[in-house]
Amino acid sequence: MLGGYADDLREAILRIKRPGAEHLARALAALLVDKQRSVLDALGIDAVVPVPMHWWRRACRGTSDAEEVARAMARALGVRVTAALVRSRATQMQNELPPEERGGNVAGAFRVRATVAGRRLLLVDDVVTTGATLAACCKALRDAEALVVHVAALAKADRLADAAGSGESR
Repeated sequence: MLGGYADDLREAILRIKRPGAEHLARALAALLVDKQRSVLDALGIDAVVPVPMHWWRRACRGTSDAEEVARAMARALGVRVTAALVRSRATQMQNELPPEERGGNVAGAFRVRATVAGRRLLLVDDVVTTGATLAACCKALRDAEALVVHVAALAKADRLADAAGSGESR
């Protein structure tokens, strides 16, 4: 992670959620890779997997920041990015729900659409709050026999601040 979901980092992440900020997504990804280079290199990652948006939300938004960040991280790490996951049903925005309902909101919402068996994966999202989305994605990937799934995010939201409505996540 680059840091807490606050101040300038929060503003940058909110900007990459809109079309036209792909350059900023690439810059944030480069910062994350630079900051965590030794850890990431030691993981022996085979591929980078973005947390997917539902197709309808992606069409409405016009971009997927997790996809842009994952693509840039994969390039910097010299591995491929794979859209191994798909969000198989629309879910309510996680930041609209209290923390205790987020796990149920995304449970079973992801399915694997590419071979991941025996692979070391890096799952990438923009912000982690409760970890429910990442946990649901990891479960789907592990159920498909991924060897190991590591996670990376640009920022970590404060759960108390998020419960008050200041956090933003999928």
